[in-house]
Amino acid sequence: MRGRYQDARASRAVFVIMLAVAAAVPAADAQTPGSVVAWGEVNVADGWKVDDLVSVACGRIHAVGLGDDGTVVAWGFGTGGQCVDPVPNAGFVAVAAGAGHNLALRTNGSLRAWGYNYSGVLNVPSGHTYVAIAARENHNLALRSTGVIDAWGENGNGQNNVPSPNAGFVAVGAGTVHSLGVKSDGSVVGWGSNASGQLDVPAPNTGFVAVSGGVQHSVGLRSDGTIVAWGSNAYGQLDVPAPNEDFIAVAAGYYHTVAVRANGTVVAWGRNDSGQSEQPIDNYAFVQISAGEDFNVAIRADGSMASWGANEFSQCNGPRANTDIIAVGAGNWHNLAVTASGDILAWGENWGGQCDVPQPPYFGFVAADGGAGYSMGLTQSGDVYAWGDLPTGMQSHVTGCTAIAAGEVYALVLKTDGSIRGWG
Repeated sequence: MRGRYQDARASRAVFVIMLAVAAAVPAADAQTPGSVVAWGEVNVADGWKVDDLVSVACGRIHAVGLGDDGTVVAWGFGTGGQCVDPVPNAGFVAVAAGAGHNLALRTNGSLRAWGYNYSGVLNVPSGHTYVAIAARENHNLALRSTGVIDAWGENGNGQNNVPSPNAGFVAVGAGTVHSLGVKSDGSVVGWGSNASGQLDVPAPNTGFVAVSGGVQHSVGLRSDGTIVAWGSNAYGQLDVPAPNEDFIAVAAGYYHTVAVRANGTVVAWGRNDSGQSEQPIDNYAFVQISAGEDFNVAIRADGSMASWGANEFSQCNGPRANTDIIAVGAGNWHNLAVTASGDILAWGENWGGQCDVPQPPYFGFVAADGGAGYSMGLTQSGDVYAWGDLPTGMQSHVTGCTAIAAGEVYALVLKTDGSIRGWG
């Protein structure tokens, strides 16, 4: 199998998917009829669509979004449970994401963390009221209402050792192995690794309102709308595009930087091997931005979302509406659902293009199934369309069929004459 987490794919994953109908789901877990319940490696976001979001946070290869109703949803790579919604899922006002975990802030100032618990990153402090949070890789930062910062998780580079005096902070930002805080006087304080000068804030160190950290660089937004960047510039991640003015938000990816201008357009620069430093196709009305390892997610004023860059773990796919489902199918590392309108939704691992559902004129699907790196759908008229890394000898279009079945590297169809045809 492909991907940076190859060791996690040593054996074929088994997914269990079911239609959420009253007869199949215990009363305590009843879902809306026609929705999908999924468990295992990949989870579909129940009841979500991309115009619900008010903010988003990107982890390494997953993302977590905050809805306008105070609930959260996560998508992308989720073996540690970071893509499973927290319970109870309500009352959240902010989200942050690390390499394999999420951190969320509730309206009452309490914290909730879930996912991998590497170095105790899920062991949130208690007894304090928090107003802001940040996360990166394997550590968290939380700002108390009193201006004090709490930090926990991996501390191999001192990224949790908030310098004295730990007071008067108004904003926080986390890098991979360093941390940043903004003081009430507009100055930035940094601690942790300084291997590339990511803690050396350029003079004058004043007027900052927000900060963000990458692997070896830091960026800060000033109240006058300018961006200051410092640290490693190996990929041009410090080279703020001209004019350096009218910015309202900025985020550091691993080796790139993205920012939003006051006119709602997004600008990105730095490493671009996965398209992470390009602009979104529909570049308008953005108000919030987050950067992952090599992908970005941006939120518009109307709650819609745009994402671009690396997508091998569906970290750019985002949540989908989970209603009016009539059929489902599961591949090795991806899932498929057929809607009442005859469309197919696909999510999960996409190394073979198995989640790239063909666009119209392919329509009228009534069934779907998938294998290791491919998917296929059966239409009402008996046509079978297949896409992705197809089994040996299989065509992308087969006619005269009444049923389909997908194995890991083989496929079968039942023909109208009662015969079975197979490939692989």
